[in-house]
Amino acid sequence: MSKYNQTTNEAVSWTRCCEVYISNELEQVPTIRFNEQKVVTIGGETLKQYAQFCGHTFNPQELIQILDIETGEPTGELIPHYKLYQIIYSLYIGVAKARDQGIKYTGINPPIFDTSE
Repeated sequence: MSKYNQTTNEAVSWTRCCEVYISNELEQVPTIRFNEQKVVTIGGETLKQYAQFCGHTFNPQELIQILDIETGEPTGELIPHYKLYQIIYSLYIGVAKARDQGIKYTGINPPIFDTSE
């Protein structure tokens, strides 16, 4: 049986992280989960589908090798998990304070980080 509108095209596919979940339950070790998406571009159309996931528990002293976003190559920089945890905590506090003050979070907004209250 023939296939309706059959074409032969070259496809490009890759896997990407599409969602990140951090579990920071009280009195438990924080964990992070990365949900992946399979992406296929064929004939000018991009198709996306949820794929696998992977995860890890936070270990304050464990090091993360920083990769260049464009090339995927190591930059030579290493940061400990606690530094990532500190960055995420700081972002959360800034966004939450901006919400509570009814203002847009800009990252460097003195009222957001005013601890005098």
